[in-house]
Amino acid sequence: MRDAHKKASCRACHPNERYTKVAKACYDCHRINDKHQGTMGKKCKDCHNEKEWKKQHFSHDKDTKFPLHGRHQKLRCEACHEKNAYEEDLGKKCFDCHQKDDEHKGRYGKKCADCHGEKAWDKVKFDHEKDTHFPLRGRHKDVHCSVCHKKDIHAKLGKKCFDCHRLNDVHRGKLGKSCRRCHDEKSWSERIRFDHGLTRFPLLGLHALAPCEECHLTQDFGGTERRCNGCHKADDEHKQRLGTECGYCHNPNDWAVWHFDHDTQSRFKLEGRHKRVDCYACHIKPMGKEVVAPTHCYRCHVDDDIHRGSFGNRCEKCHVASGFKDVEFSR
Repeated sequence: MRDAHKKASCRACHPNERYTKVAKACYDCHRINDKHQGTMGKKCKDCHNEKEWKKQHFSHDKDTKFPLHGRHQKLRCEACHEKNAYEEDLGKKCFDCHQKDDEHKGRYGKKCADCHGEKAWDKVKFDHEKDTHFPLRGRHKDVHCSVCHKKDIHAKLGKKCFDCHRLNDVHRGKLGKSCRRCHDEKSWSERIRFDHGLTRFPLLGLHALAPCEECHLTQDFGGTERRCNGCHKADDEHKQRLGTECGYCHNPNDWAVWHFDHDTQSRFKLEGRHKRVDCYACHIKPMGKEVVAPTHCYRCHVDDDIHRGSFGNRCEKCHVASGFKDVEFSR
């Protein structure tokens, strides 16, 4: 009999004067005093001693492999040990106990300690910029985690714009996957930067002032015609009789400012009366990229031949360009 047991009456342990086959384990006598109601098991000596029942010597930090830090120190044992503390195999990972408290619904995985600490559950220590290779800037700062991390947060996500914004691509992939060539993280629709000079159609003259939508009728910005006539066919007052290569005469600075030297830019030099002839007198039919017009006198002047072909079709042997009536016969 030691300590507090010395003060106990015999009948407290030997009811009805029974002195044989008396149990010696603490729990056999103190079951009715167990305020844990069996949840801590029957090994009372692990925490209590014979000197004083209310003082316990159990150290969770030393006697288990799970030291109690932060908020865990203030918890009642029953908060974790709902059943028998010795028979119950409790996990030592956060998620083992806090699965029901997981407002992320498992999307961020089971490594709670990566973001949360034991001092306060609502204080997050995770630094996206330091702990990942994807710093959150601009509009990304305001985006909720679940917008990008729809499943397990530890699942590997692509770090390129197109990996997340594929469904937001109004260009339907026709401008490639390098979104940051035009857009930035501050705003998807504002401050769009794009150097048209790096394309196969640099914007010169009045083209630089034209709104994008005037040439690009759809947001995929693809399949836009680069030839002048492709966009300006309706503006062609020549009805394509001078071909489709508008740049031979016009330039982007002003549609009305044009220049064409028939003598140097064509194979038919305009001399004499030909200088005063209207363009459409020779250019009658619509042409494509190559402009073809008759260069032989008789092709144009067959109706003017008063000889009715009796002198052949080489008008230039007698006539000159200064006037049809001016004759200079040569063999």
